[in-house]
Amino acid sequence: MPIVKHTIIFDLGNVILPFDPLIPCGIIGEKCGMTTREVCDVIYRSNLEREFEEGKIDGRQFTHGVSNVLGIEL
Repeated sequence: MPIVKHTIIFDLGNVILPFDPLIPCGIIGEKCGMTTREVCDVIYRSNLEREFEEGKIDGRQFTHGVSNVLGIEL
């Protein structure tokens, strides 16, 4: 009897569920005294978002990296 394997691939962010990165950037900005745009710029310039989206780092590493580049504890 053959073994059957199934794979499900999905993309949540702005495919299945809407996601606006300005919302969490605004919340983080309030905590560290930065504007929403400043937080987004720092995170995106650091390449953390890209590494997270590509699976090169996990959620814990992303959070730690964002904490480091913004100088706050998340």
